[in-house]
Amino acid sequence: GLAAFVTCPIDVIKTLRQKHQTEGVALSAGPKSGSYKDIFEYLLAKPIAGFSGLGPRLLRIPLGMATMMSGIETCKWAFEWRRQRQ
Repeated sequence: GLAAFVTCPIDVIKTLRQKHQTEGVALSAGPKSGSYKDIFEYLLAKPIAGFSGLGPRLLRIPLGMATMMSGIETCKWAFEWRRQRQ
């Protein structure tokens, strides 16, 4: 959770730069260009924009971890069961 909160603004900066590189035009709702200077000015003017997408990200991480851990535990159980049968 903490890592997702800390790295969210970094991902927003990366996404804004990618958006400007692919579209090549400034959006009225975003920074003037894809330069770091313009993006930082935009985020200083609207600091909450740096945390856009945080909710879904905080939901995705625990669900992904739960899926991974249940997969690991199922594999451990299956290997142990197979080893005991032999």
